[in-house]
Order: sequence, then structure tokens, then C-alpha cells
Amino acid sequence: MACETMTKDYCTDAVINSSIASFKTLLTHHSIQVDRLVDYYYTDANAAVSVGRIIQMLCNCLKARNKIIFVGCGKSLKIANKVVSTLQSMGMSSISMHPTDALHGDIGTVGEGDCIMACSTSGETEEIIQLLKYLDEKEIWHGENGRRIQKVAVTAEAHSTIGSMSDECLLVPKKVKECEVQNGLKAPTVSSTSMLIVLDCLSLALSQAHSNGDLATRNKVFEVMHPGGKIGETTRSNGSNTPPPTRTIVDAAKIRCGMSELDILQAVILYDWIDWDGKKQVPSVVVQSHYRAWKKSNSGAFDQYLNDILSSAAI
Repeated sequence: MACETMTKDYCTDAVINSSIASFKTLLTHHSIQVDRLVDYYYTDANAAVSVGRIIQMLCNCLKARNKIIFVGCGKSLKIANKVVSTLQSMGMSSISMHPTDALHGDIGTVGEGDCIMACSTSGETEEIIQLLKYLDEKEIWHGENGRRIQKVAVTAEAHSTIGSMSDECLLVPKKVKECEVQNGLKAPTVSSTSMLIVLDCLSLALSQAHSNGDLATRNKVFEVMHPGGKIGETTRSNGSNTPPPTRTIVDAAKIRCGMSELDILQAVILYDWIDWDGKKQVPSVVVQSHYRAWKKSNSGAFDQYLNDILSSAAI
């Protein structure tokens, strides 16, 4: 008779239940952080203008047959690797590089007119700082006829060392610090997700600008560059490079000046998007953010307060 081996669960039910709660809590903090990014880029006029300048800078770089170089350490470098793959799949020249490897010879791949994307949540990564200093010091990379290397900091701290050393800053504002929501654990989670999301959004926006707004051409390039996997199989079976029509935002609640506070809040809860007076559509999380600000300021009626905000050029 064969002996039956009994295995004993390592974790108690209490530990498992606590771990499940931690899973859901961190998931919530990721969602809250994404809401923070949406609110920032929809409502801060300087943020939107900065994104426009960065896209123009990167477009100019690519059109001049130069490349985009992503630099990072640790998790930031892994994110950079993913973003580089995305850009390459749409025909845009880009590479990733560890700053230490750069200072041990890989810097030879950096050419005049290239753009450096320095990825560091803190903006104080010493290896990146040393690389940027070296590039600034050596005349070989100063360029002629304006073809110097340009630098973009991808960071949560605009006034950090790396932010100050860069021409532009793609800000990834933080709602909370990891150690505050992970029982003291400083492992990058929410900040890494934020950087990836912002860079993914930049990549797709850049691809649109790089194709001069011709999305059909942009999509065709991607299909040519991605013949493998399910994506390639779908492309071959369709036998067409015509992109499907973009889905319009149909689940937007219509709100306007003159509506009650309760009616506006109900619309914000029930819908992901808000259509303000038929003039513009914004995510409902942006209206939620302004509602919190209004409650603190207690300045007049909410509908009028919201009208003033949504009528601004920042949105």
C-alpha cells in the first residue's frame, strides 16, 4: 500500500487573509496614483505645454535621423527597455542604456543631436548625474549648428539634480510614497507603474506626431514591424491595413452650469467621462478632484466654480 504524503500549508488563514487585504489595498493605491496623473495632466497648463515641447523635441530628433536614448538604473531601466521596444515597433529609433555601462565605453553610441531620456523617480540617481555631467563637459557632444544633445528628465521631482540638469522635465507626480502604503517597504511599485504609464502615453503621442497625424500610416508601420504573435496573425487574417474606427466616448454624462451639486456628483459617480456644456469632455476623476478643492475653499456655488475651471485653457 502506497504511503500518502500529507502536506501542511505554510501560512495560516489569518496570514493569507491579511495578504489578500494587502493585495487589494495596493491595487487601490495604484488606481489613486493613476487618478493623480490624470488630474495633473488635465488641469496643469504648464504640464500640457511641457508635454508638447517634449514631443516636438523628440520629433525633431527623429526627423534629423538621430535617436532617443533612455537611461536608467534598476526598475527604471527595465521600464526604459519596454518603452524602447514600443518605440522601435513603430519605426522610431531608440535604445536603452545603463549609465555605468555608458561610462565604460557604451557612450560611444551617443551622437550629436540625440535625445537623452533620463529616468529616475527621485531625480537623484548618482550614476545618471555622473553621465549627464560627463556629456556636458566634453566638447565632442556639444554639436555644431544647434545639433547638441538634448536631455529630458523623467522624474517625480522637477527641482531635483537631474531635473535641473535637463532641458525639459516629464513629471511623474507622486500621490504617496511606497513606504507609506507598504508597511515601511520601499520597493518601487506605484512609482514604477506611474513612470511606465506616463512613458507609454508619451510613446503613443509621439508616434502620432511622428507620422504627422496620419494614424493609418503609423498603424501600417507597426504591423510591418510586428509580424509575429497574435498581433501578426490578426493582421494577416484581416488582409488590410485600414485601421478600425476609433471608438468615440459615448458614456459621457452631460452636465452644465445651473445644475445642482447633487446632480453633478451623481453624474460623476455614474460615468467615467463628463461632457461639460457640450464644449469639452474630461475624465470624471478630474471633476472629483476639483470638487474636493471646492469643498476646502467653499467659494460660491459648485457649478459656477466648475465652469470657471473647465473654461480655462488648461483643461
